Amino acid sequence: MVKARKYVVKKHFEGLPKPEDYELVEYNLLPIKDGEILVKSEWISVDPYLQVHNPFHQAPYDQFSFQVGTVLESKNPKFPVATKVVSHKGWCDYGIIDKFDDPFERVYELPDLRGLPEELAVGTLGMTGVTAYCGFLEICVPKPGETVVVTGAAGAVGSIVGQIAKIKGCNVIGFAGSDEKVVARKRTRVRQGN
Repeated sequence: MVKARKYVVKKHFEGLPKPEDYELVEYNLLPIKDGEILVKSEWISVDPYLQVHNPFHQAPYDQFSFQVGTVLESKNPKFPVATKVVSHKGWCDYGIIDKFDDPFERVYELPDLRGLPEELAVGTLGMTGVTAYCGFLEICVPKPGETVVVTGAAGAVGSIVGQIAKIKGCNVIGFAGSDEKVVARKRTRVRQGN
């Protein structure tokens, strides 16, 4: 039997989430059944959408989120042991995945990232990157030389939109909510070598 831990939201956030809004719960996982997989989490996303969707769930509830994990046990031929998967299992260190057709709970094998770090699957190559890519390139259809204004330039999606706009030859103006956000984003980009 596997001992697991998960974060449970005890009450809806008022403002920014605080430690007292959560409870870290330890529990034993049951043995997996036919069709299920046991996954060890390796990378978990912490995204703004978590706060936006918070009011739509009745507390207490398990904190949902995207994650990258490794299949430790499998009774599902699509996901053999050692397969890297992306799921929406949330903030837990181990989890049993039994839903594979639900669009919100979708589980898929981590694609070959061609040497890029796996954690990008819950960031730039995950939901935030797809939102930036599709929203900007398919809806805005930028042209070289145009001026692009990004109002959330220090955020997860906005920072990617700004970079795509520069790659596409646009002039970019980015706004952030505070000087601290601008400085923090610059530090992050320097650490990543950008």
